Amino acid sequence: WQTLYSVGTFFGDFTPDEAEFESILSQTPWYIIRRECGGCKETHKVVFMRRNDRDDYNAYQDLLVTWRGDVGHGSKFNLFSTLEDALIDQNPWSYCNGNCFNVGFPCDCSPSGRSSYQWNSLVHKSVQKDYKFSVLATEMCGTYVCSPGMLLREDAAIVVGGDDRACCLQTTTTFSSIATTTATRTTTRTTTSVTSTSMTSTDTLGSTSASSST
Repeated sequence: WQTLYSVGTFFGDFTPDEAEFESILSQTPWYIIRRECGGCKETHKVVFMRRNDRDDYNAYQDLLVTWRGDVGHGSKFNLFSTLEDALIDQNPWSYCNGNCFNVGFPCDCSPSGRSSYQWNSLVHKSVQKDYKFSVLATEMCGTYVCSPGMLLREDAAIVVGGDDRACCLQTTTTFSSIATTTATRTTTRTTTSVTSTSMTSTDTLGSTSASSST
């Protein structure tokens, strides 16, 4: 995780200006942002945001100045309670609002129903005083073995435990035919050649019973 912004005795002070904040964010491969909050209630101590509008999103203004959770919830972004859910885009928070002047992330958004005073602010500093924003900056597909008929992406997205939908490119197999759960694998992989269009490898699959990868 790469720190974007932090304040308070719990996390320490790292307070870049908007340009530096956005520069740090732009150098990461994926827009999954985590907020940790020392004084928040349990549901808001750690929150993950997944963005789908990277090219035109101003994270500094949205997260720290005035949160616009009223725009694009479910389409441009979702909020999650766990990293695993954020990575595979499941179990998003059901309630979100925003556009309260100088009220930052996440306004009253919560897993279900409205939740007040869990937000941070650069102006209203009596609300949450200890918080930290960071961005997931590590790609984790490098050791994943794709299903038959698929190739590992060179620009693979970030996943936990590997996921064909994020880590692999289809060749003869269509994405719609890929199971949403990943089989437990014991894999030995020997790569003999890699080109832009082909990759030769030896895969040995173990148990075929479905299980969750973490």
